[in-house]
Amino acid sequence: MKLEHIDALCCPKCLSDLEIEKKYIFDEKLDRIKSGQLVCLNCNEKYSIEKYVPDLLVDDTFYADSFSEQWIKFKNTQLDTSQLDESKVRFTSEISDLKGLEGKTILEVGSGAGRFINLLATEAKPALLVGIDPSEAVYSSFDSVVNKSVNFLIVRCSVYNLPFKCIFDFSYSIGVLHHTPDPFLSFKKIGQVTKVGGKVALSLYENNLFERPNRTNLKVVFIELLWALNFVRVEFFRLFTTKVPYRVMFFYCKFFVPMLHYINKVPVIRYLRYLFPSTCYRNLPVEWSMVDTMDTYSTEIVHQYRCRDIYGWYRKMQYKDINVMNSRAGWVSVNGTSTKLSNQGKEINIPTPRPI
Repeated sequence: MKLEHIDALCCPKCLSDLEIEKKYIFDEKLDRIKSGQLVCLNCNEKYSIEKYVPDLLVDDTFYADSFSEQWIKFKNTQLDTSQLDESKVRFTSEISDLKGLEGKTILEVGSGAGRFINLLATEAKPALLVGIDPSEAVYSSFDSVVNKSVNFLIVRCSVYNLPFKCIFDFSYSIGVLHHTPDPFLSFKKIGQVTKVGGKVALSLYENNLFERPNRTNLKVVFIELLWALNFVRVEFFRLFTTKVPYRVMFFYCKFFVPMLHYINKVPVIRYLRYLFPSTCYRNLPVEWSMVDTMDTYSTEIVHQYRCRDIYGWYRKMQYKDINVMNSRAGWVSVNGTSTKLSNQGKEINIPTPRPI
């Protein structure tokens, strides 16, 4: 972290100001504190700075343990290249246009290996770019942007105890909150560090991966049946794979999933891969199949939502200008503008339609 970043931080326990203890190691080349300690001016709690990253994690984040292994081993897999811009496609279809983010203070909740903050550091020109994650993936996030000409800060912390003052113009989470114990509470916490008039954008798993046409016929119903059977397959495998040690799952993903990835490209016999835990792609590199197989089958918690559920969150928290993005099938993507009441975490009751 940089010395001036202390002005953006606060104690995750009591929300008081922090200060940097005098004994710290400063890297003049990067203009950053490499290691040291932060101390709360109120409760005297101390927090370490290791490998340039302040660690302000104060709660149990068991649900993120698998991501440490995943994003350390596959740290560069999903970063955009000149040949593949998958992260840019996802961000612009699910979160926001990049041009509108120039000069903003931006928070990403769940930065993982840094695929999206890497994109923003390259193309958005923010005033301050902050990425948080409760896992050891923060060090991969740091590596993804350390060579970019951007003011950035990576922090290890939980979404439930965000160590920030209310400074953000734009806060977002893409593909993360559905892995937390209480996604709605996570959403509320993000709103509390976002300025009034700022935007909060979410993208979460949709509970229907089939891009269904409006008209119902036998073919449509049959495809929906196949999707339902696939969900049964996935959840059956997850009964066992979520209990397998992460390093064993990594070994499986690294050495066995590539075979399934290439089998998946062959007509007819590609359906054999459904006999094994796998998430395979025909139009993406093999490492994407490896990383998403680990993501699907090692993660402790998975929630899925309909669009009206997430839209209801924004209404309940009294956001305005709520917008539903035209994201791909399998994703629910919504954003809205923070108000004084949503920033304070105040809910209103939204009537639930009665069943017929």
